[in-house]
Amino acid sequence: MESGFCNWKQRCNQCIVELLLELKYVLNVFMKVSCFYGYCGVESLGQTLDIQRGATLFNRACIGCHDTGGNIIQPGATLFTKDLERNGVDTEEEIYRVTYFGKGRMPVRSP
Repeated sequence: MESGFCNWKQRCNQCIVELLLELKYVLNVFMKVSCFYGYCGVESLGQTLDIQRGATLFNRACIGCHDTGGNIIQPGATLFTKDLERNGVDTEEEIYRVTYFGKGRMPVRSP
């Protein structure tokens, strides 16, 4: 009877090891797929909410002129890095200033 129990215990242990290896594989695939679709790198729920609020504000106040990052009124004043740097909007403070106080034809936006 003792040897039968040992064999059963060994088989159970082997099954657990195999299940853990499969789970590890599934989690690895899940993480890779999640990162591919942009769901990794978010540090916290608070950061996720900030991103959602920012997207809502952008869709309400900015998308009319800056859809897809461009600018339908002033082609050289896009949201792309090269244009932002060329126009002196290359720090967080400057982005805030332009966003809330306007610049050129861009109107003032209140928080």
